[in-house]
Amino acid sequence: MFSAQPKYDDWYETIKLNYGVDYQNSEKQYFDPIPPVWLKMRDILIFWTHKGVDGFRCDMAEMVPIAFWNWVIPQVKKVNPDLIFIGEAYNPKV
Repeated sequence: MFSAQPKYDDWYETIKLNYGVDYQNSEKQYFDPIPPVWLKMRDILIFWTHKGVDGFRCDMAEMVPIAFWNWVIPQVKKVNPDLIFIGEAYNPKV
């Protein structure tokens, strides 16, 4: 599943961020303490919200733990309660 050499169909222009899920060990979750990437993503979202951005399109939102979205959205909406999040998802089960 994980390799230092990408496959032909990998997303070369993206990076894989560690949201606290260990996919090599039954998707074990490490959410306490809050993963550093959660804090950094929150800070980035708040930065752009302060700049006047009023909505975020979240590509492949289904690949990010729902726990993250449940945690971050209320925090960012403290800055702008009318902020909109639109999540892209292809798996209807998620």
